[in-house]
Amino acid sequence: MDEITCPRCGRPTERVANLFVCWNCKKGYPVSGDADLRSEQKEEVPIEYLDLLNRHEKLLATDPENIHLLFGKGLILTKLKRYDEALAIFDRVIQKDPVYKKVWVAKAETLAAMGRFEEAAKHYRNALIAAEGRDPTK
Repeated sequence: MDEITCPRCGRPTERVANLFVCWNCKKGYPVSGDADLRSEQKEEVPIEYLDLLNRHEKLLATDPENIHLLFGKGLILTKLKRYDEALAIFDRVIQKDPVYKKVWVAKAETLAAMGRFEEAAKHYRNALIAAEGRDPTK
C-alpha cells in the first residue's frame, strides 16, 4: 500500500478501519476511493472516537444486550460517518426498548445526515410518540 501522508502535518498516516489516522495530529480522515489526502480538503475525524468505539466494543463483549452501550456505539459510529452501521445498531436498540426516545432522535439525525429526509421526519415523529411513553412501533 502506498504511504499516505497527513494533509495537516505531512507525517505518514495509518489505516484504521475506514479512516487514515495521523497519530501526530490525533485526527482521522475518512477513506475514499481516492487515497491521496492532499488532492482535496478532507474532513477530519478526532481519533478519540476510535478510542471510544473500542471501549464500547470491549464493554459490549461482556454485556451485548446493554441498550445504553449499544446506543453509545451507534452515536460514535454516526460521528465516524459509518451511517449504515449506526442505523443497524439503533434498530437493535429500538427492538429492545421502543419507547427510548433518544434512539429515535439519533436515528432521525443519522438519516438526515444521509440525505434521507422523509424517513428522518418519520422517526422524529416516532420520538414524540416515545416521549409520551407510547410504543411507536405499534
